[in-house]
Amino acid sequence: MGRIRDLETQIRDLVTHYRFTHVLLQDLVNANVVWSALDAIGDTQLAIDNYQSLDGKDHAGFNYLAVYGVLQIFYVQQDAVWDLFESLDIPITEFGADITEVREARNKATGHPTRREGSKKKGIPPSSHFISRPTLSLAGFQLMSAIGGTTTQFADIRIFDLLKKQEEGIVRLLELVVRELHKREEEHKMKFKGKSVTSVFPDQLSYYFEKVFEGTTSVSSGRWEWGRAHVDLLLDIVAKLRQAFVERALLPASDGIEHELQATEYPIQKLKRYYDSAPDNTLSNKDAYIYAFYIRHQFEEFKKLAKAVDEEFQTDEGEVT
Repeated sequence: MGRIRDLETQIRDLVTHYRFTHVLLQDLVNANVVWSALDAIGDTQLAIDNYQSLDGKDHAGFNYLAVYGVLQIFYVQQDAVWDLFESLDIPITEFGADITEVREARNKATGHPTRREGSKKKGIPPSSHFISRPTLSLAGFQLMSAIGGTTTQFADIRIFDLLKKQEEGIVRLLELVVRELHKREEEHKMKFKGKSVTSVFPDQLSYYFEKVFEGTTSVSSGRWEWGRAHVDLLLDIVAKLRQAFVERALLPASDGIEHELQATEYPIQKLKRYYDSAPDNTLSNKDAYIYAFYIRHQFEEFKKLAKAVDEEFQTDEGEVT
């Protein structure tokens, strides 16, 4: 049964990636369904695991409580998986034979035992169902079904067979979710195959900063103009970085990246006003030098970030683990 918890953890890790979470939170009602469904899958699995370690008792009341409980837990877990599919917009039309069998046993025995209306349109007669108390144990029970007032059927419900079918069905469905989420991530990455964020940085970047620094330490008008021109080039690089992050959906998902971009744009704009001799310029030559030093530091950090993003966007077919 640990497989279900492993898959729940994999899905949780995938949907809590900041880029995915940002998209999910655009519809908070739907996002809450995802979190609730994952919690319910994990919580019900704890109960199912515990059921298997219960000691059998001769007390009918305890056995009813345990059997009613585990059958209802099956149902809650199944509904949580169904809601997870729908909230993540993954197509699902049916549970499969294993889950359906478990679900039907629950519906008859504890879900709607006294009056199942049936369906005239589908040719299904109404029915009522009875658990045979003398046969009841944690391992199962005999179920009698009175169908349409004319037919009586008996079925042996084996709880541990249902446990196995539940596990097989839920594992199969959760593996589909993991594969689909990996597929979406790979498709997103494929859009940028052969494109790198690091290519935004020109080979002459150190030269750009050399000219910016010279402009803050020289009275030469030529060096001043060169410094002014290269400040514009730095602004252009930041703009291209922002665009690359937006295209890869890192923005606006990552508050941290946005903060660092703004923390870089602000001093460059201040440096630009310095070089323009703008009326609102407050920088001295020494101030401008310190600003340029900080901007160079920021660019070095962005180069590291760009490399990390490029590594993340290397396409690698996701697998269920």
